[in-house]
Amino acid sequence: MPTLYIAEYQSFGALEIKQALDSSKVKDTKATAQKIFNELKDFASYDKNCLGFHTPSTLKAKNYVGTIQTKSGFCVEILPKTFAAECITQCKKVDSSAEVDRDQKVDSREMQCKHTYRFEREKIFEAFSKFSEHITAKTTKNAAKTAQATDQATATQTTPQTLPTPMQHLCAICHAKAILLNCLATLKDTPFKHNHLADLHTLRLPLLEIYVRMFIDECERLVRAGLKSDYLCIAQNRAFLKGKLEFKDHIAQNFIHKERFYTSSDEYTQDIAPNRLIQSTLRLLACLSLHPSTRSRLDTMRFIFADISPSENIQRDFTHSATMSRAKEYETILLWCRVFLEQRAFSPYSGSDKAVAFVFPMEKLFESFVSFWLKQCADKDLRITTQESSKYLLCDEGGKKIFCLMPDIIMRAKKGAAIIIADTKWKIPNSSTDEKQYGISQSDLYQMWAYASKYRLESKNVRVVLIYPQCERTKKLEKEWQHKQWSFKASLESTQCKKVDSSAEVDCHADKSARNDNATAVSEKVDSSAKTDPITISLAFAPLG
Repeated sequence: MPTLYIAEYQSFGALEIKQALDSSKVKDTKATAQKIFNELKDFASYDKNCLGFHTPSTLKAKNYVGTIQTKSGFCVEILPKTFAAECITQCKKVDSSAEVDRDQKVDSREMQCKHTYRFEREKIFEAFSKFSEHITAKTTKNAAKTAQATDQATATQTTPQTLPTPMQHLCAICHAKAILLNCLATLKDTPFKHNHLADLHTLRLPLLEIYVRMFIDECERLVRAGLKSDYLCIAQNRAFLKGKLEFKDHIAQNFIHKERFYTSSDEYTQDIAPNRLIQSTLRLLACLSLHPSTRSRLDTMRFIFADISPSENIQRDFTHSATMSRAKEYETILLWCRVFLEQRAFSPYSGSDKAVAFVFPMEKLFESFVSFWLKQCADKDLRITTQESSKYLLCDEGGKKIFCLMPDIIMRAKKGAAIIIADTKWKIPNSSTDEKQYGISQSDLYQMWAYASKYRLESKNVRVVLIYPQCERTKKLEKEWQHKQWSFKASLESTQCKKVDSSAEVDCHADKSARNDNATAVSEKVDSSAKTDPITISLAFAPLG
């Protein structure tokens, strides 16, 4: 199916849609492109999360990544912004030894990798192990040795050390999709983490089709294991007496028809809550425009579930499914049903011109990805918590705590009082702008200072780390800033003030009779205040695959 690939915050119009349609078999591409653009404009007017109006004749993507499919079957895929938009829309057929021609726009169907993407967990684990060491180096006992080794490695390298990844041979589009799927695999309470991403040879397909295939894979696994059946109490009007006679309904419905019996009986059937949810999901997916091979597999599943009625009350069926036996076998497939039917990430739009969006906020995906792998790879001497909500910024007149502080990642040393506050920022730092210094946003500094000053009450050794995505556009910044560290000026002034106050206290309280005792006590205070380190902030760049 025709697909337009764009990056986050990239604008597009009918012209870009026409260029994506030029290689298809559509006869009047200009009129078709304008029709598709009008559908997307109608969708953007209804759902302002995915698309916004840039100009009257152009739309602009926002911070959501995923896919949007119009009623005509045309797909718009919004990919992570770690890759330049021109790299995504102008990439040519990829080969590991060939150069990319960026001056010519070509058919997206030609942009196919010759290699199969392999999801290698060990590679990501190894990359994040080194990333974790870089973040926590100053809190370990071997900090000096680590810094010295890092300096020596930097002196012999012209670029930051990065591990070879299994995605280096992929084209820009497949690379971006693979990163998106890597992030989705770490998302909590979703079916993506249960899927086997070891052989994703379908990266050239639209994202929505990949999701549908994942759902069908789970359906096939369930069918091979056997669908669950259970006893249900079924009440209906029958031509024979079976089970318990319901007198009230029997009299109401069969006052004239003496040959009928309204009875209720327990029957062993597959028409139970979880199977009804699967049937409802299959019906929903049948309305989408899919690849013929995917459509064939979907029709096979619909044939198997043909005798099962769709769900009439989705929430009630989900509640019943949670308490049933053999729930483990249905766990993943029900997560898929919940994603599609409850529209947690799947946002169908109903109107005169219909479109279907399946999008995710990339900030949340990046935070989930970094948090998951830091927990897997961090030193065992560190205790890591995410979205900690134990501290508040203010309290009202009645003493009630308000404005809860929720840092992305808190890393505490089990032996010692060191605290590392890590905050993920899904943005590309740019030090060339006037509003920023060293690529750090001033609003981010305000946020980090609020976190650090509050956690300073818990520990005298607090560090702040801003984590950005690692990509081609950040390699130069990573080389320049990977060893830099800044200190909050307010923390330096507060430390100096403590020392001055302690020295003044010596002169005020020391007299001729007790000068020695007071001097000893005050010297201990000076030493303790001197141990308070300033709050430092540094930058780190997380590998994405």
